Amino acid sequence: MAKYRSIHTKIWKDNFMDDLDSTEKLAWLFILTNPESTQVGITRLRPKDLGYYIGLNESQCRLLIERFQDHGKILYDNETNELAILNWGKYNYSKSPKVLSCIERELKEVKSYKLVKAMQEVCMEEGIKKALLTRQRQLIYRINNPNFRGDLGIVSEQCRDSAATVGRQSGDSEPSQVAENEV
Repeated sequence: MAKYRSIHTKIWKDNFMDDLDSTEKLAWLFILTNPESTQVGITRLRPKDLGYYIGLNESQCRLLIERFQDHGKILYDNETNELAILNWGKYNYSKSPKVLSCIERELKEVKSYKLVKAMQEVCMEEGIKKALLTRQRQLIYRINNPNFRGDLGIVSEQCRDSAATVGRQSGDSEPSQVAENEV
């Protein structure tokens, strides 16, 4: 199946784009359309790879990522090298069953709990929100059961109807231990 990413022409009238220099605009367009981009808006992207494609060194790319985070456009997880485009759904989500199926498939590859949680909080499409919540619960289970090597799809069925309460430690972006019966 071919992969396409549409860029709405209104992007050039956006205040955010007005504030970017030409290198930052190139970086932003690459983030939106890079070969690893996904339908869910969470992608694996190391600063080194960004630099390779747009001609900057790794430290310059880290600064760009920080700038985009400061603008509230992305969230980056340094541990997993994954990036979430926070307003991805504004122009890219669909109610299509095929798109939802694609998103569910892609979510299985996402490693960052904090990115899945952030996308679930900003998502307005109910079907996609449920898929994000399912992946969030799977990641909680994986954190609480690091030796589990089975199919997380089974875990999804077990916790589909439960409301998992995620304990937080102050300042942590990852969930603390969650009781088995909460997942």
